[in-house]
Amino acid sequence: MMGLHAIVVESTLGCFIAIMVIALMPFILMILGGTIFKNEDTPQFRDFKQNYFIDEDRKPGT
Repeated sequence: MMGLHAIVVESTLGCFIAIMVIALMPFILMILGGTIFKNEDTPQFRDFKQNYFIDEDRKPGT
């Protein structure tokens, strides 16, 4: 009976860890991707900034 209990505990813990990893994935990628945002002079980054970030000096409603 003890063996079955161990299997249940292990699988529950495994599921919990997997869910946590999936939940924290955006933050992990953000930390790892932090190096990308340092190279602001690359053309790819400029395109990315133009497409995905709102211009800061643009007034709202214009």
